[in-house]
Amino acid sequence: MGKIPLIKLIAKLEMESEVYDKLAKIGILTVEDLLLTPSEKIREKTGLPRRVIRKLIEEAGQLIEIKAESAYQVARYMEENIAYITTGSRMLDEILGGGIETSSITEVFGPYGAGKTQLAMQLCVNVQLPKAQGGLSSGALYVDTEGAFSPRRVAEIARLRGMNSDHALSNIKVIRVLSASHQHAIVSSIDKVVHSSSIKLVVVDSLLHHYRSEYPDLHMLPARQQAIREELSWLARVAESFNLAVLITNHVLSPIKSGRLENAVGGHTLAHLPKTRVYIRKGPDNIRIARVVDSPTLPEREAPFKITEAGVEDI
Repeated sequence: MGKIPLIKLIAKLEMESEVYDKLAKIGILTVEDLLLTPSEKIREKTGLPRRVIRKLIEEAGQLIEIKAESAYQVARYMEENIAYITTGSRMLDEILGGGIETSSITEVFGPYGAGKTQLAMQLCVNVQLPKAQGGLSSGALYVDTEGAFSPRRVAEIARLRGMNSDHALSNIKVIRVLSASHQHAIVSSIDKVVHSSSIKLVVVDSLLHHYRSEYPDLHMLPARQQAIREELSWLARVAESFNLAVLITNHVLSPIKSGRLENAVGGHTLAHLPKTRVYIRKGPDNIRIARVVDSPTLPEREAPFKITEAGVEDI
């Protein structure tokens, strides 16, 4: 069954053409587009009343065909389509099931200086490698909230790995984020950038930087958590729709009672939405230790690695 034109739904409900025009302006042209777009995003972008949007969504659900697949079909699809981007460390790739997975969100969190941004920049280089070398022969989008992205460092990593540094930099799109509202607008429209480019990795470094400073009071917490939840939902949809990998970095608060690791900023809202969560801490002699702390498909395991001039490597 092909996609159902949105105009068909508008006509069925006898709504004014202005409703269609507003939806079409933000790229919602089919019933499927409508159902895949968060209702609050539709309201923010179009100004349509919630009751109108709710009615559209209710009626849209009656038009689409509900198709269930067998678990075998799902397994075959994943086997044929899900890919992995190497981190540069064989041991780290191993505990991640092959590397950073496409079609899902991976969160990397840890204290300052643990190597989160170094890993993020490394992946922007690695995604450009041929598949035989652990890449996807594609580009990356780097959403930089802290001003931590370093073209010089990326060029160094690429050069020391035998790549043309100018070519590597050309394949990385960078967006500098200046505020929480700026970030919210960018993430909500990130599919437009991905759609127009050969991108298989989206990095948000770090997701909560602006939210921590702009929403400091307790009474602001519900609004902050709602905004974060929406951004993660949009990123998850982009990851699945374009079969690309999303990597978000995050900071930590304080040690938990067991003392084994530290709590990531964002609470339960952030904890439940990434598919894979990895905690990175400093070890002795410039060694880092990564631990998979939450994943529906991976066991909780650790792997040591080091960061050299050439980036992430095995010890």
